[in-house]
Amino acid sequence: MKRYAVCLAGTVVCLSLTSCGTSPMASHGDAEGSVSVRVWVDRGMSKAGRALQTTWDSLVVLISAPDMSPVRRAIALDPLQPAVLDTIDGVPEGDGRVIEAWTCTREGVRIHHGASDEFSVESGRITPVALQLGATRGSIYINLANVPADVDSVYAGFYFGADSLCVKDKRSALMYLSIDNVPDSTGGILVIRGVDARGATVYADSLEILFCARQNVSMQAEFLAKEGGFALDLALDLPGVTVVSGLMEDGEAPEGECGPLVISEIMYYAEGDSDYIEIHNPADVAFQIDTLTLEVVNTSSTTTCRIPAVTIEAGGFLVVGDTDAPPAWTDTSCALNLTTTGRWVALKGAGGSLIDRVSYTRNDQEWPDCPKYSSIELLPEAMTPRLNNYGRNWRVAETPIDGTECFGTPGR
Repeated sequence: MKRYAVCLAGTVVCLSLTSCGTSPMASHGDAEGSVSVRVWVDRGMSKAGRALQTTWDSLVVLISAPDMSPVRRAIALDPLQPAVLDTIDGVPEGDGRVIEAWTCTREGVRIHHGASDEFSVESGRITPVALQLGATRGSIYINLANVPADVDSVYAGFYFGADSLCVKDKRSALMYLSIDNVPDSTGGILVIRGVDARGATVYADSLEILFCARQNVSMQAEFLAKEGGFALDLALDLPGVTVVSGLMEDGEAPEGECGPLVISEIMYYAEGDSDYIEIHNPADVAFQIDTLTLEVVNTSSTTTCRIPAVTIEAGGFLVVGDTDAPPAWTDTSCALNLTTTGRWVALKGAGGSLIDRVSYTRNDQEWPDCPKYSSIELLPEAMTPRLNNYGRNWRVAETPIDGTECFGTPGR
């Protein structure tokens, strides 16, 4: 039997119809067979705190052929749950049967879709069939930092044809917005506006993009506003999530992340000032630099830590701890000013070149809902300066740190 891995807007889902012999659930007549439907989620979605990313709550399976009435089954499907198993009975025997399946929202909006090749159903038996679902909609995540005090609210909209999808939120120095249910292969204009208390636009511009829910694409985008500007890094990743990150401030646009170092673990929920940030060198050669700069952008200022004479061996780590972090965890220390509500963490090299940057939050935009005393770790397969921008590529640490109540893997 064939089995397919299926990516569904932030998860990896497998849908398979498996052969189990005759059905144990019912006694069938001579003209009917059964189909067993098994759907399991390899990585479930995390609950959203402020923004509800593109999601779904049911799986619809439709079995049809020219010589039969369609057999339709709707199955409750919680993205937070790993599996669902159901058996569809009463499928007329014969050739040329086709299964079509899709996930959808309560409003009936289809999020994923797939269809099988033609197959045959035998009387009194379960027929094995497998099919793959592909994402048909996704989300645009917009992360802004250094939002000026004269901005009262931020509007973001994606305009395509006669349709539009828009969101609005009150100003914060750090902002996390989400435009959801964006159709696949849709070309349009992404508009971001910062308005003052009177409703007058003080920052605004637009970017023409093609939203693709099934491709891996990355690009750089620069927005110039009325006064100064806000610079955006735009990245598109499989499946169906576009991340737009920007600094709304005066000055030039930051350059793209050049690596090779990767921010690989963040402990922001330890006791007191004992947080830490782990930096990994995944390259095959050692990384050396006279001064490595670590910046943490918060709601009112930027904390800067300059680390002299840095050498990170190939495959090695550098752990920067907060002022009270245990020396056994860290290689150096400085005031990090991390928080559970989100920060921008940037790693810079000579001349201010951007090595890596992560805009993390908690329980939003697919970032883990991290409990106290636990770090978040980058998945091994996502150990690049681009893939660590996506909350779905991080997990809550489960490894105890010896002699403490904390969970994490600093330096390993």
